[in-house]
Amino acid sequence: MASKSGLNGKKVGDFLSKLSDLVGSLPSQEEKSQIDRDLTMLIGYLEEVRRQLELVPTSNQIDSSSINRLRELMKAVDVDPVLSRVLGFSARGRRVGREGGVLADEARSRAREVARELETLSGDEVQHKLIDNTYSVAMLRQIGGELGIRIPSKARRSSVVDTIAGKLANRRGYKILRHGGHA
Repeated sequence: MASKSGLNGKKVGDFLSKLSDLVGSLPSQEEKSQIDRDLTMLIGYLEEVRRQLELVPTSNQIDSSSINRLRELMKAVDVDPVLSRVLGFSARGRRVGREGGVLADEARSRAREVARELETLSGDEVQHKLIDNTYSVAMLRQIGGELGIRIPSKARRSSVVDTIAGKLANRRGYKILRHGGHA
């Protein structure tokens, strides 16, 4: 006859078996320690994210005049190679003196003037005039363009200068050949 509580040997055995399985699925001390270390690291990371979030300004803290001042600074950096180097901007990938990928009108007219002047100089004089950092790489490319010289997009300063000087020297040589020794 079964007892009133409904417990019998089979039910108690099942209960103890399930309790034993449950105890067996508990983590070991090593696993528990690893979980504790992981949680500590996660909490530290989240606290750092929270500190960084506090440093982010809100839209109320930044006004349009701050953005305009920053825009003016970036224009000054684009125009001044010394300031650009001081602030750590590299010439590669920068849009020096450009608006929408095209040199400004005054820079283009300056490039035309320099190109006309270079056509009257010897190869060594061209090299000497262009080798220092007076002109940015973008300006050298524009000067080459004004002279009808194609400059490879990945060419470095020295390569651009060499290309311009070499092409101008070749043109002078061809003129001399065409006109019988008179350039």
